[in-house]
Amino acid sequence: ENACLREVIFLDFAMKEWKEAVLDDLTQILSPRYVQNVTCKFCDITTPLLSGESDNIENGEIWQIVENTDIFLTSYLLTETRNKWDQFIVQLVGLAKIGAMFYFAEPMPWQLHRLIRLSAGDNDEKSEHSDIGLDYSPLKKLRFIWVDSSMHYPELQPLDGRIGGPAVLLCIKS
Repeated sequence: ENACLREVIFLDFAMKEWKEAVLDDLTQILSPRYVQNVTCKFCDITTPLLSGESDNIENGEIWQIVENTDIFLTSYLLTETRNKWDQFIVQLVGLAKIGAMFYFAEPMPWQLHRLIRLSAGDNDEKSEHSDIGLDYSPLKKLRFIWVDSSMHYPELQPLDGRIGGPAVLLCIKS
């Protein structure tokens, strides 16, 4: 018997186009056999998850689901938004529960290296797109593992610093 997830929520800036092109067909494959409920919502990670106002119109309902989410899967997200994701990702990690997983699949590893450096407190990595007063400390709670490369192969470990090719990074909030 197949294990069935309670809910999957797809988030995207171009949700209407993405839904028509891919998600409608994917939803038919996933639900109801593998997922009880599939939801599609607009999301803009170049704006804050929490704006300090009671109703951030851009990402209105998303912050409410974060603390109950087990895994966040992203694809090309950090690369496509090029340093404009800081505040959203910091707030996402801050709101996520302990043990939440973040799976980043990127076409190039440069933004993933930046995320790791930010989590270590590297102030040189802060972006001109960031809120100057942004507290990056929630990122310090992330543990990282390169899923696509060299964890058990010392001869491949120099690839972790590579600048080309695809990269997959798993982060777990502790």
